[in-house]
Amino acid sequence: MNAKVLITVEPSTKSSEITLVYPHDFRGEAGQVNIIAPIGAAILGLAEGQEIEWPQPDGQMMKVKIEKVLYQPEREGDFN
Repeated sequence: MNAKVLITVEPSTKSSEITLVYPHDFRGEAGQVNIIAPIGAAILGLAEGQEIEWPQPDGQMMKVKIEKVLYQPEREGDFN
């Protein structure tokens, strides 16, 4: 984990940087997303350009797109 990605949540066109973290590393800091949170689980494993859509509790659909993978520890050889 600790991958950093730029995402867009429609209908917004503004990208946000998030960091996917394991539950024991989640501190509630700005930009942190727990991998067991709905959005974390939904985007886990997606690649740049991919998107996912799912229903929110209010019945509206949410669409999240991975704009760019900024940092992926495994790709960088950072296994700590």
